[in-house]
Amino acid sequence: MRLLYRRQGNPLEEGIYQTVSVPLREQYWYREDGRIANREHFLMTLSHLTMIIVKASYTISTEEVA
Repeated sequence: MRLLYRRQGNPLEEGIYQTVSVPLREQYWYREDGRIANREHFLMTLSHLTMIIVKASYTISTEEVA
């Protein structure tokens, strides 16, 4: 099972580095189908955790694709 975290809001300015904290609480995570993860999904995912993948990008340019 995969869970996704999407930070709300935008950075202050494009190209500026920021430190982001990701809360490890089920209400901040989503399943791949877009539904909010419940406690069972969250604990099941944590119990089988083998890797954490971080993808971070932000742009205000509509011509740029990541």
